[in-house]
Amino acid sequence: MKLKFISFLFLLLFNLPINAQEGWFWQNPLPQGNHLNGVKFFSSEIGWVVGYHGTILKTTDGGENWITQESGTTNDLTSVSFFDSCNGIAVGGDFFTNWSEGVILVTTNGGDRWISHLNLENIPLFAVSYINMNSWIAVGVGGIILKSTDNGSTWNQQVSGTQRPLDEVFFSDSVNGVVFGRFGTILKTSDGGVNWILQSDGNPSEGWLHDVSFIDLNNWFAVGVSGIIRKTTDGGYTWQIQQSGTFELLDGVFFLDLYTGVAVGSSGKILRTNDGGINWITQISGTSVIPLSDVFLFNANSAIVVGRVGFIVRTSDGGINWYSDSGPTVFDLYGVSFSDEKTGTAVGQVGTILRTTNGGINWELQESGTTRRLYSVSFSDNQNGMCVGDGPTIIKTTDGGANWISLQIIYPNYTGVSLIDPSTAVVIGERTILRTTDGGLTWTDYYTGFNTFLWDVDFIDAFNGTVVGEPGIILRTSDGGNNWVNQQSGMMGVLSGVSFTDINHGIAVGGDWNDISQQYEGIILMTTDGGMKWTKKFTGTNNKLNSVVCTDIYNATAVGNNGIVYRTTDGGQTWVLQSSNTNYNLFDVEFTDQNSGTIVGYGGTILRTNTGGNHFSNQTKSFLLYQNYPNPFNSSTRIKYFLPIIETRSSTTVKIIVYDILGREIATLLNEEKPAGTYEVQFSAANHPSGIYFYQLRAGDYSETKKMVLIR
Repeated sequence: MKLKFISFLFLLLFNLPINAQEGWFWQNPLPQGNHLNGVKFFSSEIGWVVGYHGTILKTTDGGENWITQESGTTNDLTSVSFFDSCNGIAVGGDFFTNWSEGVILVTTNGGDRWISHLNLENIPLFAVSYINMNSWIAVGVGGIILKSTDNGSTWNQQVSGTQRPLDEVFFSDSVNGVVFGRFGTILKTSDGGVNWILQSDGNPSEGWLHDVSFIDLNNWFAVGVSGIIRKTTDGGYTWQIQQSGTFELLDGVFFLDLYTGVAVGSSGKILRTNDGGINWITQISGTSVIPLSDVFLFNANSAIVVGRVGFIVRTSDGGINWYSDSGPTVFDLYGVSFSDEKTGTAVGQVGTILRTTNGGINWELQESGTTRRLYSVSFSDNQNGMCVGDGPTIIKTTDGGANWISLQIIYPNYTGVSLIDPSTAVVIGERTILRTTDGGLTWTDYYTGFNTFLWDVDFIDAFNGTVVGEPGIILRTSDGGNNWVNQQSGMMGVLSGVSFTDINHGIAVGGDWNDISQQYEGIILMTTDGGMKWTKKFTGTNNKLNSVVCTDIYNATAVGNNGIVYRTTDGGQTWVLQSSNTNYNLFDVEFTDQNSGTIVGYGGTILRTNTGGNHFSNQTKSFLLYQNYPNPFNSSTRIKYFLPIIETRSSTTVKIIVYDILGREIATLLNEEKPAGTYEVQFSAANHPSGIYFYQLRAGDYSETKKMVLIR
């Protein structure tokens, strides 16, 4: 996608930045970009927000600043509740695969440490609330109601009498409580949640109600699809329909008292009432594209609203003005290019161009002159760059992006660009390869003969370049693009990224269907002879890989869908799965040396690392064997394990063996030396019957065994 910049002097003189953040951290949106589902404040200063990918944020200054707390889970969190400033519970689960995993997290120190407690029903949960410091109620999918009487350590299921999803729970005192669910389902208790009476099992014809705000046991406000707002003054027996003035989905509502309330929803919608809902007034939230999910009012003037892509907005004047510090964009970013460690440009939807000159500490919007989608950007130095996208769109700059000039081209869509020097560039797209040697004044079209899309291009110098596309296309030139040779990739899927470090060593990534496992899989292809032979490497992921960058013949990073980041430090022989802190699709990655890298993706995501993506301080001294996923599984499953740093040796002999229920060894998945890191292996059970199996990790003197279930 761009001519790779490798600072060899930097590699010789500089190892790791002092006091730098480790791993991958957010630069946009801020403080992070995962979708936010719930907000709860204990006081006007102290509050928490929870969201996707195990996100927990805490503020101690009323929302002006937020810190990320470690949740220990990557499942989505939907609700959080605190009895006091120390004791709280967050709940959630896996809502996107098979709805078979529930999460309960408990803290007794304000979130400095969150402890996962077993949900025996293993069902995703939507809401949690306290009865007193020790007693809590959680509700969720399938009409489940769980109760704890020991501050969240153990939970018992209560009889609800409904299969409807239950969305909210409220207690007015230690005995009287209400649960509210989908389509207006209502359950009540008068004995602290021991017994529940089903008052209403809901009515789908009346619409999907998403949230409810309880003022007391009788007075509630509910909101939902198509701008629905309903009010009850008799505990849900009768409802009054209120006029919201919108058909947008309303996803969250909060009432301070009988009169003052705020509702939020799709397209940045914020509605406010000061008269108990007789009149609802639309307020300007600062966004017209971001769905808002929850709201909390401190008093009549101050409120916090949260939403998708990490959006947090607050007011201190009753909503006359709403303020957000989330960042310059929430539009998808598809391409990124750095000309040195500090200077970079990212591009994406609606003509978005962002520029940094300080390594991403600040990103500033530039005027692109277009609202079309920009897919790729390449800079040959700090001043000269080129972007391509839909339209057709090719724009260039000679002053670091202060001004972007449109170049007139006749073809419809462009997907990749490599700017070799200020005058020479190669552009690819739908059925075409273009080359210019005069800064874009004139272009030569090299028709490829393929009626398909080309997705990425990489030139290591003015002569040697590679283009990849679909189905499994790899094209190679050694004369600057005058002639292209079709190389054999050995696959028919999509190749979406390519990177070379020299004439011989390169990596291509993408995705393809595996006929053996009957699953889609991420693809990594490697060559050490300039593409005469491409070798497929096992990734262990079912997610398409979108981009790859090599900094030298040993170090490379690949990114893909669902937050996938893979890293190799041994020339691609082994790939380590790194934590990106998100499940978003990641579209492009750029490194200027083996440590300094940037990833861009969905929802304006910009992630940065100064440590090659590694978490050194978090590397435990213990070996870890994780539960296989998925489990139970049908034909194949993945097994993840962690090897710690051992001072006396640089690597460890690792074995992973699978046994049947009789203790017979049926497969050896791994038997080799491995350095410290996190790895995955795949177990294919195509030739084995349904039943219980065991897998064992052996590493030095360490041994651990876990159970897995195969279901045909």
